[in-house]
Amino acid sequence: MTPHEIKVEIYKRRPDGLTITSIAKGLGVHKQAVANIIERRQKSMRIAQAVAEAIGRPLEEVFPDLAESQDRRKCPDRRKASCN
Repeated sequence: MTPHEIKVEIYKRRPDGLTITSIAKGLGVHKQAVANIIERRQKSMRIAQAVAEAIGRPLEEVFPDLAESQDRRKCPDRRKASCN
């Protein structure tokens, strides 16, 4: 998803109390940290997972770049049979 699409999904849930600030408070981080992840200025798997969960979408859909890098860390050499 693009940063704009993520923000729209968060905005849709505003009546339920979901905001970037509420996500940040739940994680104990500043709202700018959450905004930086949404805008792809920084990377944090913990914050990205919280954002994806908050909008009810899988991490792979919201942050495909982070999900791919997480998969690569689990199995850096995909040619090995144990990685498939």
